[in-house]
Amino acid sequence: MILKLFIFLLMVTQCWAEGSCITALNQTYLSYNSQNIEVTLSCIGDVSTGTVPAATIPFKDIPDSSTVFNFPKGYSLADYFLYSIETEPVSSPVTAYTVTVSNHYGTILWALSSRSTTAKELAYILTDHDGYPMITGPITIQLGTIGASKRVDLRILFRAIKRTS
Repeated sequence: MILKLFIFLLMVTQCWAEGSCITALNQTYLSYNSQNIEVTLSCIGDVSTGTVPAATIPFKDIPDSSTVFNFPKGYSLADYFLYSIETEPVSSPVTAYTVTVSNHYGTILWALSSRSTTAKELAYILTDHDGYPMITGPITIQLGTIGASKRVDLRILFRAIKRTS
């Protein structure tokens, strides 16, 4: 039993040391409002470099894995568009950081720069020429360097397309 606990703690420590980004679907929010899907990310900077690996928000039918949790069978972002991103610096990143959102083709949908190191910030994703970006595949979220062992949480909101009969 003690050996199993030691191995588990060693694995968790290794995960935190390398930097990580855990993605989860907010089930409570989904059951409250079916027109929106909220995905949360909790990201920790690498212990030596402060970098965070890119995180992918799945497009549909993705089983739980070591970095993606709580996505139910039948989940899909088809007919949704990217609406807003909220950033919350949980343990004060060392510098203002960036958040880049890209589609499955690698095209940048939106970039947030100079995010606060102390305050929660909400940004609505509206571009002057394209409106809100439609989701047609997996989405990649990349944070800039946030600092060694620092944590930033993100809440990404997707809204359903309103269809007319």
